[in-house]
Amino acid sequence: MDREHVRLWTSKKAAEIPSTLWPDDFFFKELPSLSQVLDVGCGGGRLALHLAQLGHHVIAVDLSLDAVDQGRRAALRQRVSERCQFYQGTATALGMLARTFDAVVIQAVLTTVSDPSDRRNILAEVMSVLKPSGFLYLAEFAQTWHRRDYRDRYLQNEPTTGECGLFIVHGDDGSETYRAKHFSHREIVELILESGFYLSAFKHANFSTRSGNIIDGFQIIARPDPTHEGEPQL
Repeated sequence: MDREHVRLWTSKKAAEIPSTLWPDDFFFKELPSLSQVLDVGCGGGRLALHLAQLGHHVIAVDLSLDAVDQGRRAALRQRVSERCQFYQGTATALGMLARTFDAVVIQAVLTTVSDPSDRRNILAEVMSVLKPSGFLYLAEFAQTWHRRDYRDRYLQNEPTTGECGLFIVHGDDGSETYRAKHFSHREIVELILESGFYLSAFKHANFSTRSGNIIDGFQIIARPDPTHEGEPQL
């Protein structure tokens, strides 16, 4: 990865939040043997290392250098470093070769991206590096209106953030630490379709956050839509 082309799309603090997510079984069933996989927002590499143990070749990317170093050390211990490589970088500037990967995994990454244009840029990057026969596995947090704590956050923060489901997380001193986005069903579907994918599988799920809260979520397989014409050229 060319680090000169890496730009920050979220706060370092948000990027250091460990993911508690794990792909649904349909991800592993869809993944061809000996696949080339890109794991975006890999954290310490739990999934990337597991895929390497299964025989896949994995490129794992995370904004946190500590997480990347942790993954590299684990790959050496598990003797899969030739099949599992870790890089520090961001999802909006992957710097990978076009049409390289059989699958791209993004779990709880878009939730840390407060700018809608950056979310679209991430999926555009994913589209560019996927093989035409490849797929995106996406897992994201959904708006959880039945929980009062989240409902209050959505309602209280929308006037400030300008987007429903985008709320501010504060530190112990009351200052803003980062912003987190929870998606409505319509938002996540429109984002995927407008980015040139079609939905191959869609599942509602319950996820556990880093603080132990159980909230709603989506698990999705999306494939490049050959009929998608993209934005008109000016």
